[in-house]
Amino acid sequence: MVSTENPLEVVSIRPARSADLDAILPLNEAAMPHVSFVDRDLFTRFLSAPYFGVICVNEVLAGFVVALGPGFDYDSPNYRWFCDAFPSFLYIDRVVVAAAYQRRGLANRLYDDVETFAIGRAPVVTCEVNTRPRASESLAFHRQRRFLRVGAQDTEQGKKSVALLAKHVGVGPNPLVRLQAEALLDD
Repeated sequence: MVSTENPLEVVSIRPARSADLDAILPLNEAAMPHVSFVDRDLFTRFLSAPYFGVICVNEVLAGFVVALGPGFDYDSPNYRWFCDAFPSFLYIDRVVVAAAYQRRGLANRLYDDVETFAIGRAPVVTCEVNTRPRASESLAFHRQRRFLRVGAQDTEQGKKSVALLAKHVGVGPNPLVRLQAEALLDD
């Protein structure tokens, strides 16, 4: 996917490659605590995930997204929650955009690409957002994208709380109905 909103700026999304990991690792670390630490070995395993994309601006890696389906060997309580809740889904584990490229719509483009990828593969795209500590901007972003709250849980021995979110993107029955999904409200 290539876009040229600014004629001097070319934005493209492509699959991540092992050569990208040298740029991805420091981006991930700079985004902590909004995302958790991941070492090179796990990022290397993510290369075999259903979706691991990078967004580039003028061929410079500006961000990335990792999305997992059921059955991936990953020890995350939030991912496991979705494995228990849905037989088929695409779980956005992390989205990171470098500080220099934020507020330019790149996260929206990454989400658009993940949602398009999910169509025909999974009926829902899922993720979590911190509610303690509160990630107000992320909650607003997901509300604007029409994600619904399908659950909540505490993690890290109660140090963090998350809202578990999902969005129906597939064809066929909406599995969110049986979970009594609720809109994200300004709490």
